[in-house]
Amino acid sequence: MKVDKVSTAGVANAAFGTTLVELAKNIFTPGENKPATKGDIMKLAASLKRYHKIKNLPPNLQRQVPHFDIEKSEVVYIDDVFPLLR
Repeated sequence: MKVDKVSTAGVANAAFGTTLVELAKNIFTPGENKPATKGDIMKLAASLKRYHKIKNLPPNLQRQVPHFDIEKSEVVYIDDVFPLLR
């Protein structure tokens, strides 16, 4: 009867093999196929604005500019205080 023993060389070979496989996966997987992290999702949420300017609708009679409100899913008219800065 043969008893298998854990050897330092065997552990080192397993660690090296695992590292090599993970490195290869990281190198050959395109960025769009990598999973998103919580940090990525937080950055995306922070970059989304509530109001988006609608470019194909003219201002109303009060010179307010149309915007789409993402939270309410409706068009709202907002005073364009600084039109040259946008």
